[in-house]
Amino acid sequence: MVFLFNGGDCEQSFNVQEASGKFFCEDFNGGPPTKRGEKAFIVVTALKDDTVYHNDWVVVGDLFTLFDEGNNFVADQLITIYGSDNVTDPSNILQAVQYHSSCSSNLFLKDRFGATQLVIWVNEDQGTVSCFANQTFELDITVPIDIVGGPATITSLTVASNVDPFFFNLTDKVAGVEVDAGETLSVSIAIPIDLTQKQTYNLLVTIAALTSLGQQCRATDLVSFTAGYPLPPIFPTFAPTTAPTGIPPRDGDPETAICNLEADIDCRGSSGETCRSLRPPAGGEAVQDTITLTYRITNEGGANATVTSAVKTLPNVTELLTNGDVVLGFGGTLEFTDTATVNLVPGGQVRYDFFVAGKGTISNGECFDDESYIF
Repeated sequence: MVFLFNGGDCEQSFNVQEASGKFFCEDFNGGPPTKRGEKAFIVVTALKDDTVYHNDWVVVGDLFTLFDEGNNFVADQLITIYGSDNVTDPSNILQAVQYHSSCSSNLFLKDRFGATQLVIWVNEDQGTVSCFANQTFELDITVPIDIVGGPATITSLTVASNVDPFFFNLTDKVAGVEVDAGETLSVSIAIPIDLTQKQTYNLLVTIAALTSLGQQCRATDLVSFTAGYPLPPIFPTFAPTTAPTGIPPRDGDPETAICNLEADIDCRGSSGETCRSLRPPAGGEAVQDTITLTYRITNEGGANATVTSAVKTLPNVTELLTNGDVVLGFGGTLEFTDTATVNLVPGGQVRYDFFVAGKGTISNGECFDDESYIF
């Protein structure tokens, strides 16, 4: 198994084991660090014997691997995070976690156990199941057929991205390459993608060249695509989907733009925390909390879109969000807010499922998107 060290305290934990008494977490001395670049010493051991699965420093934002030479993991593990590599001194403990590491109490990708989060596992039945994938993209650079000054010699090529590693300098691969008018130069790059988190990836490509007559040329292009989809937190975990989907340049031209609506739900408890962070009381009677739901339909397609229908659901209730057609400009959003009362039951788990969907059209097509929020 591979974990991501997010840092932070026990309050961010999210898994199904707490309700069944299989998960425990306690912070000490302010808890683990949260700032990128800071580090902590993490020791992972079996609960009932001296088996050690990990014993080393880990930087916030980095991955660490639990391994026992191919043997199955024991039923329960301890994750102890220290502020020092002197693990014999209890005063150095920042966080102590116990969780169930076999499948009798389900594990899911992106389960959070205090400062650590499960992101990859390997087993005989499924092979490697991961939240991450490196997708290779081909950049095609074409020299215009009517270029003045003959062939162009590439002098630099860079790609800036909104995700880590944020910048690719491909100049060494292409510098000095001569491209004739009308011809295309292809270069590939690998972009790391988190497949369980739906998000838009932006690539700003910048190229410079020199013609045979000494004329300098420069061009830029912004390429966007959307990839990933969040896995339901309490469903059996299959391999993450979906494959990346491209979005044409957003130039506002209805003849080249696509219809692309994005549905989204934000859910907050009465204290402002996300609904998936709500926890039942440790004991006593069930309590209620009032949650606030914000439903959004956003036009991401690059041209005006007509939203022909939009619906939302509360428990056992489905409502229309619009009375007739609504025109959204690029980046425009339909937003609606609701409140609902939920029960937080000690020792048990109640499932809540909210849904929003929108359908729209532009001059050359139609589109649909929906989003579920489950906790």
